[in-house]
Amino acid sequence: MPRRDAFSHLRQADPTPVAPTSQSHPSEPERSQRTPAKQPLDLIPAASEKTKRNRDWDRAHRPEKVTYRGIPKRLQETITELAVSLNVPRDELVRAFLEHSLADLGANRLLLVSHPKAQRMTLFPPVGPTNRPTGKKEASSAAYWLEQAFPATGRSQTATRGKKRGKDQPKKERWETRATYRIPVPLKEHLRTIADEHDVPVGELALFFLDHGLRAYQAGELRLTPEPRTSGKTLFPNE
Repeated sequence: MPRRDAFSHLRQADPTPVAPTSQSHPSEPERSQRTPAKQPLDLIPAASEKTKRNRDWDRAHRPEKVTYRGIPKRLQETITELAVSLNVPRDELVRAFLEHSLADLGANRLLLVSHPKAQRMTLFPPVGPTNRPTGKKEASSAAYWLEQAFPATGRSQTATRGKKRGKDQPKKERWETRATYRIPVPLKEHLRTIADEHDVPVGELALFFLDHGLRAYQAGELRLTPEPRTSGKTLFPNE
């Protein structure tokens, strides 16, 4: 059986010949109307322009920014974890602790007793010989207070003892740690004034107040009632 041509129905028996036309160059308008062939790079979508972040809020609240030295990392982490559990901004929780401590200070429920330390004063004087921790190096009361306030787990203590510090890794002093917060300007200035009156570092005063506020919250003396807002919650709904 002879094989059929699959394209026979597309073929024309006697196509009408087309009369040859004289070659003529395309005019200038016709050339401009021709669409150029797309290149592979034309198929790749162009990257969208990166919009600049609006910094108006940051500029307006820049005076509220403050940095305190000497806030232990463990205390910073504790405050951050508590703020997350309450679903409130960390800075609002810091403000609540500071304002509570100032209120107790004004009501004589909290006393500031500064002690001489070189040319300035300190809120954490050296521990007496009766309760000073034993060891080759004498520990200051601030370090001892920190260990009592935020005890490390047994695992971390064992790891710290077993790990030797290299010669090229100098020991970082606790007062080199910094914490940055946004608090109202009057509150920031009030802390500065009290620190100047008692001749103590403002970072040490902030540490003293934050620890007092945290202990008051843990003891149930300070009650925090977050109020809902557009996103998250706030401790200061009237602002």
